[in-house]
Amino acid sequence: HSSANTDDVFKVAPNNVIFETEDQLRQYRDKILLRVVQERTMPLMNKTNITEEERAIIGKWLKPESD
Repeated sequence: HSSANTDDVFKVAPNNVIFETEDQLRQYRDKILLRVVQERTMPLMNKTNITEEERAIIGKWLKPESD
């Protein structure tokens, strides 16, 4: 999800959703937690080979501060 995608399939960020700043990531925090950490449906078909450890790190980083 970059403004300058280099992916061979996705020439623009899917749904024009860009994650280049912390604010942009936090804006979509709930959706990222759902799709990346809980459902494990992103990255699409695990194209980037994200590991379970990386998913856990993303989950901890995006965890709502009230938890």
